[in-house]
Parts: sequence; structure tokens; C-alpha cells
Amino acid sequence: MEYIIIDGGSTDESVNIIRKYEKWLAYWVSEPDRGQSHAINKGWEMATGDVISWLNSDDYLMSEWARDTVLALLENQKVELVCGDALIVDSQSQPLSVFKGTNPDLEILVVHWLGFPQPGFLMWRRILNQCGFLDEQLHYTMDFEYWVRLLMRGVKVRYISEVLATSRLHPASKTSNLYRVGISNLLEITEKFSKEAPASLENIAQKAMKRAYWNAAYLAFVNDDGKLVRQYVLEYLKKSGLPVLPEVLSLYTLSVLGNPGKQVFQLYRTFRNLFCDTPYKTIESAKN
Repeated sequence: MEYIIIDGGSTDESVNIIRKYEKWLAYWVSEPDRGQSHAINKGWEMATGDVISWLNSDDYLMSEWARDTVLALLENQKVELVCGDALIVDSQSQPLSVFKGTNPDLEILVVHWLGFPQPGFLMWRRILNQCGFLDEQLHYTMDFEYWVRLLMRGVKVRYISEVLATSRLHPASKTSNLYRVGISNLLEITEKFSKEAPASLENIAQKAMKRAYWNAAYLAFVNDDGKLVRQYVLEYLKKSGLPVLPEVLSLYTLSVLGNPGKQVFQLYRTFRNLFCDTPYKTIESAKN
């Protein structure tokens, strides 16, 4: 197994830690880069193995990850990428939730913005030749864009229902405005898909553009940005017309209510996931 570390010129203790494990590394470098996507692409270019992945700093893989993902790839020669679930933990490594993956489906991905976790995936290196590297213009949603690109080009993805990796959620990530950048990027990716989709995907492309601003409003809602929620739901109403007015009014009202609105929405989502078969069954509590 090759371990390749691409560090963006850290000024903390990162380099000292890397040097501590240097003898087990195939390659490492610490130098300024053009962002996370550029760093990952640099690592992929260095990799010589038949299968590749990437792991962000502070995320980690489960002990049986390598065995389970490699076996899943080898069991079916048509499968080109394997994904699973990811455990979300806080800064003290306490479980918060499980990001549930799903059987990959292009429509669910681009229409509902529901895919599978990046941490823990494994794919054949030949996909780079088929589909290219990550889009270096994207720094927060490059995985979503890559999944869309792969599925559009017919890459066969297999989902296995088990936790393959852990992703750490820091308090700073909750209070920063980076989610705004992420939402904006997701809208741009959806628009690009809709423009470039072949005729065979025209129906999905139309659904994706109609639903995009509702998805954006939902993400703004879970990030407690009421002003952005109201901006996006009104845009959704303009694009979709009066049939969506009830759901627009519902989310608009909940965003005005603030914390009580979030509690009402959480109750609704809990009951929906218990009794309805929807594509939104992607998060389940890990505290129990």
C-alpha cells in the first residue's frame, strides 16, 4: 500500500509529525498549492497502484476498510468504485451521526443533491484516464462534481452498507460562512450538468434545475441562515410556479421562527424517515 501525503505548506507541527512516519511513506511534500483539489490531484499523479482514494486531514479509515473495499471491487469486475457510510464525530471523537450512503443514482444525486460520502471510497486508477482528475476550481464540492461526472460517463459504483471511514466536524465549520460557498458551487454544478447533459438525460436535467433552489434553501436552513433560506425559496417559487407554494410557505415560515422552526422540522424529518420511502434517508443518529 502506498501512503502519499500532500501538505499545503503547514506552519504548525504537521511536518514534524509527517517526518515521524516518513519511512512508511511512498512520498510526501509540504509546499503551497492551489487548494485542496490541486493537492489531491498531485497525489493521484504520484500514485502507482491499481486502486486509489483520498483522505482529508483529520479523517481516518476504519480498520477493515482496505479488506472490505478491495473485496467489493474484486467480486464484480464491472464495479469500478466502491463507497459506504461515514461516521461523523466531533472534535473530541464523540459520535454525532452516520452519513448514510446510497445506491448511486444520477437522478437522486443531481435532483436531490444526495450521494455518498467521500471518506472511505476506493476506485480503480483507470477511472482517471476515463473521467479525468478533480476540478481544481472547486474547493468544497469537488467530490460532488466528480460523482456527477463519473455517473454521467457510466462508471459502475457499488455501495456497501457499512461505516468505512470517520469524518471530524469541528465547531469552526459550523460557524463559518464556507457553507455559502458550498451551496453556490452546488448550484453552479447543477446548472453545468443541465446545460451539458445529453438528450437522453434531458428529463433529469430539467428536474435538477427546478429542484436546485429548494435544495439550496434546505442547506441554508440547516445552517441557520434564515435570510438565505428565504432568498432561495422565493427563487424556487419563481422557477417552479404555484404548485410548490405550500412547501415554499412551510420552509419560509420555519426559517422565520428560528430555533422552534428547526425543532418542528426535525420532528417532521424523523416521522418522514420512519414511515415514508423517500430518497432522503441518508442520515441516521449514531448516538444510540
